Amino acid sequence: MKAGSVHFCVLNLTKALAAFAELWCVQYMLACRAVSNANPVSLVLRSDSAEVTVARGVTRIPFLLVNPTERIFRAGGCLPQLQKKVNEKWVTADFGTVLGCEGGLLEPGATSRDTLPVFTRNLVNNLQGVNSIAGVYRLRWTFVEGKDWEARRPRKVEAVSNEFRMIFRPPSK
Repeated sequence: MKAGSVHFCVLNLTKALAAFAELWCVQYMLACRAVSNANPVSLVLRSDSAEVTVARGVTRIPFLLVNPTERIFRAGGCLPQLQKKVNEKWVTADFGTVLGCEGGLLEPGATSRDTLPVFTRNLVNNLQGVNSIAGVYRLRWTFVEGKDWEARRPRKVEAVSNEFRMIFRPPSK
């Protein structure tokens, strides 16, 4: 009878240790997730002007991109997207894909100045449901953490610029 009770105690101790290990693993995973969510990654994307005057032809929107982190990111394209605020929602001007562009790497601590070319003739056509260029805009760019855009379950990071106004002024004759 003692042998049976010892066996019963060992069995309960094993179940208790297994339950404790399982609970510890769940707590550990939740803690890792909490730390990951508590430290959001942010890249700085800023347009250089609060107001951009658009004329016929090509208008260039200058911007600054900064990676203040110690992580490397791969861009989801060569340039950011242009978005217009319409009825309190952001509408993306879809200019298609730049052929041969797979996006670049943004190294830790990197700073980049560039311009987004906007073809005035195509702007209203590409902002579906919008009939005017004038309005509030922003830039938006999607990145993934690491060097590989197609990595399994990459952490996506969006950089969103400040808002700026665009005004259409036809060239004077």
